[in-house]
Order: sequence, then structure tokens, then C-alpha cells
Amino acid sequence: MANEFLPFANGAAANVQDLTEYTNEPIRDVGFTKGLLLSPTTNRAWRQASFVAAGTAQAIADILLEDVFDNGDMARFVDQFIRALEAAAGAAVFIGPNPPLSPAPGDLWWDDDEAQLFVLYDDGNSLQWVIANHTAAPTILDGGTY
Repeated sequence: MANEFLPFANGAAANVQDLTEYTNEPIRDVGFTKGLLLSPTTNRAWRQASFVAAGTAQAIADILLEDVFDNGDMARFVDQFIRALEAAAGAAVFIGPNPPLSPAPGDLWWDDDEAQLFVLYDDGNSLQWVIANHTAAPTILDGGTY
């Protein structure tokens, strides 16, 4: 999948300010002002921002198996970001006597009235809640405990 968000000044010999110096750089608090800009300082700032953007976009592309474009479409990027977070989080778990109204395949539902765990299964033709555990009457062991 394509990821058009690319890191800047990411090479081994990148002209970036040392992290310790950058941490103590007064300009970090106020931003760049009129006058001379030192390229190692600006490169460090751009690298940090582009590194996070590129990594986030790559994670989106990898999780969703979709291209992530640097085209200014913020709504699409946010949609992809949210869907990637949801996909990475895994199944939702619902507890109650009735199945949830808007489940997704793989979601779990614990029927607390019947003590039954279900998983929403997609067989390619339909969705159905399938029992994930079998509840049987407990076996009474000696001493009356189970």
C-alpha cells in the first residue's frame, strides 16, 4: 500500500541539531521568528513532525491495506486513522441479555441472563451469533463444591 507521508532528514548523516541541544533550545517555546534560521534546528523540528506523520500513515496503510495520500483531504485521513485504531483494538465485547444492535464480525456478546458467550461469525454469506462456550450444569464434587 502506498504511503505518501515521508520522513524528512531521516538519514544517518542528517543535518539535525543534537537532541540534548534541541531539548534546551529556547526557540522551541516561541517558534521561529524573523531573522536567521539555523538549518540543524529547523531540520530537527521538521524531522520530528514528519517522522510521526510518516509512521502514523504507514501504520494506517499496513492495518487497513489502503493507500494513504498526502493530498490535504483531512476528512479521509481522519476516517482512515479512526478505522485503523478500531481495527487494531480488536473485538468489542458487549454484556447484556440481548445482542448488540450494530456489531461487527468477531465481536463478543456475553448473555448475562443465560451465562452464554457468543461470537459474531461471518461465513461469507451471512452473520450469525455462534456459541463460543458451552455451559452445562456444574459437576458436583465430593464435599458439595464445584
